[in-house]
Amino acid sequence: MQNTTSQISQTLKKHEPAMFILGTSQLLIYAHNGTKRQFHITTGANGFGESHNSFKTPRGWHYVRAKIGASLPANTYFSARRPSNTPTDISSRILWLCGIESHNHQPKQHSMSRYIYIHGTPKPFLKTPQSLGCINMRNQDISALALLIPSYCKVYIDSGE
Repeated sequence: MQNTTSQISQTLKKHEPAMFILGTSQLLIYAHNGTKRQFHITTGANGFGESHNSFKTPRGWHYVRAKIGASLPANTYFSARRPSNTPTDISSRILWLCGIESHNHQPKQHSMSRYIYIHGTPKPFLKTPQSLGCINMRNQDISALALLIPSYCKVYIDSGE
């Protein structure tokens, strides 16, 4: 992949809000107009990659294609993006990602068809890679983030490699 700083300046418009997933430090940073908010996350236990059924977190540029759960309680569970009464690993809010670059926007590698989300989780939070490819956050953090970000907010996922 290209130099990250160069790629960011080519992809973002001036003053455009964006999220940055930092795989090496397991952090999500939301930046807009000089203000930054930082959240602890967990990425894929299998590392980073774009292959279908790899359970890896995809790299590069994405955007939030859909925000799910904004009108629901923060402790809501989801199954197939629908509220569920059965406890699952997906809770609170779902930010469904769509890849922008060719390596995360092709049929067998498409982030959206791989169901890659930024979502809440009720699991104990260890700040280490342990998800099935999604970016997991604390329920209260994803609820706050979902309120901050605009529709179609861009997301850069950096594996640190």
